[in-house]
Amino acid sequence: MIPSSYPDASEIARLSARMLLEIKAVHFNAEDPFTLASGLPSPTYVDCRKLISYPRIRSTLMDFMDAKKNNQYFFKQNQFVDIIGVESLDYIRLHKKYSWKDEPSWKLDAIGEKYTGIGKVDYEGNLDQLFETDLQKYIQYNFRDVEILKLLDEKLQYIALTKNLSHKGKHNYSEVYANSK
Repeated sequence: MIPSSYPDASEIARLSARMLLEIKAVHFNAEDPFTLASGLPSPTYVDCRKLISYPRIRSTLMDFMDAKKNNQYFFKQNQFVDIIGVESLDYIRLHKKYSWKDEPSWKLDAIGEKYTGIGKVDYEGNLDQLFETDLQKYIQYNFRDVEILKLLDEKLQYIALTKNLSHKGKHNYSEVYANSK
């Protein structure tokens, strides 16, 4: 469903917290703090990996982040998601940055077929419907995407290149998309 409007920021915060607590993704431990990816200790930890098992909640939270990030009410206007403390790289975007080639299609399916010989899993409808009607195929679909990305990186090594450039340039991984810093 494409939302026509979003709640205000305080309601988004309340609903987001409620959803994360409902799926038991939020953990607290003041006595033995968690070590975040940044290396900093924290008494709280949000296990975002749990969201993969809850596609509707994940989709709603992504819509909320998009609305809040852009301070506008568009449906997925900007597909790139920022999670504080977590670096996120889009492999197709890395391919556009590093490949120097024009591809007939920039979809993962076409890139996967061309460079690995493997395409995405076909399905009818949208991913929410697939999750509801054929969980096994939904899982297969996600595993295939990971398999394609893993094979692409084994061949093209864009993640190693990004890490190397970022470490030498002393900047975050996601800043590699910028033309200059």
